[in-house]
Amino acid sequence: MSAPTSIVADVSAEVFRRVAGFAATRDILFYLTGVHIVPGPAGRDGQPLRMEASDGHLLYVEEDKSGTAQRELIVRVSKRGQALLRGSNRVKVFDNLAVHITNESGAVLYIEPEQGVVNGTFPQLGHLIGTAADWHEGLGGTVNTQYLLRALAVPGYVRFFSRKDADGRFDPRASVMFVMDGGTTNGGKAFGLIMPVRGAFGPHSAVADMLPRSLLVPDGAKAAA
Repeated sequence: MSAPTSIVADVSAEVFRRVAGFAATRDILFYLTGVHIVPGPAGRDGQPLRMEASDGHLLYVEEDKSGTAQRELIVRVSKRGQALLRGSNRVKVFDNLAVHITNESGAVLYIEPEQGVVNGTFPQLGHLIGTAADWHEGLGGTVNTQYLLRALAVPGYVRFFSRKDADGRFDPRASVMFVMDGGTTNGGKAFGLIMPVRGAFGPHSAVADMLPRSLLVPDGAKAAA
């Protein structure tokens, strides 16, 4: 590898760590094993860089107001360097594709010994998100509890949004969006998706269909009481 001469990306290590927690660890789709760094849209003032990752079950996106990047990159840091993804440390990618973790003064704390920049194309997210009008506040879908716990591990305050079907009712077969209310400690906007799962009950099952029958009070008995 040639010596690095210029920086092509410089991002918050703390934000990188949060986003990397949603990346795949072992996947035949190798481009899902890293964090996708996306520069702010050209010509849009105040649009910060964002980082995103997905393991196919969850997706998480967070803005990094302190970050800069010349182009899109998929970056990963192996286990040996992950303890340094904290505080005011920085993740820097150089023109020779070397990945370093530095402190805020620029001193190098770690050099990624493996392939830090993944050669691949990260999936476009537009078809997963749709338009903002598609989402309505409430947790209306069926979610895997382990995925939900991972979503709730993001520090801050969370709100949930779900899609509705053609009849105007929440669709339990659709994705659930979680949005960090007020952003994160970084100050940037952040959200994620919990992908849909096939539940045991039909899309419009009544609560009575889901509860133990022995606990249900017959309608007649309730009226008599």
